[in-house]
Amino acid sequence: MKLNSDYQIGHAYIDNQVIMYKLYVKHTRNSYIRVTRDNQIEVIASTYMSKAQLESFINKYIGKIYKHTKQRNEKQLIDLDLNYIHVFAKKYLVKIVKTQSKKSYEFVGNTIYLHLHKESDRLLLIKKMYLVETAPYMKIRFTYWEKTMNLKATLLFKWMKSKWGVCNVAHKQITLSLQLASYDKNVIDYVIVHELAHLVHPNHSPKFWEHVSKYMPNWKQLRNTINLR
Repeated sequence: MKLNSDYQIGHAYIDNQVIMYKLYVKHTRNSYIRVTRDNQIEVIASTYMSKAQLESFINKYIGKIYKHTKQRNEKQLIDLDLNYIHVFAKKYLVKIVKTQSKKSYEFVGNTIYLHLHKESDRLLLIKKMYLVETAPYMKIRFTYWEKTMNLKATLLFKWMKSKWGVCNVAHKQITLSLQLASYDKNVIDYVIVHELAHLVHPNHSPKFWEHVSKYMPNWKQLRNTINLR
């Protein structure tokens, strides 16, 4: 179905994440939610639905759509067979080199060679690579934003599949996913600013987003990149 340009921007809260979507109201009996080729979420709603019915419909299904899309996009960052990875948005082909020596890796052009005893160690070595190659950079950026925002927190790294960053406000502790380093460096800055801002506003209220905007005016564009890659 071809849609016209008349739509509203809506948002829903899923797992403390703000999910943006385009709402189209059409003269149709069926309502549904879909993801476009450019990873935008669209809600096509029937004019026969009341406001309460529409809210219930969106709350019931948009979380499932979002989580499915997010899982699919995570597989694009590091695919199921680990045949390729991204490091700071650059794509590398993964090749295995069987060896009896100590596990190691090396970058040659657009290829990363994993020297392994057995293929089952592939993910473990990739995790080690991210920690060694990307964590130091993220620490530098974290320190920069701490000073810029006049905030202080303990920084940890963890291999997380469902979140790019977590802020424990009570303990002033921020955990960044090692997989965050798959993205462009501007996106990494956004996540750091986002999590640090939770030390001031431990929610996603308008004041929270105003605080993020103060340091990251283009946060919407960067957030869309990481939510729907």
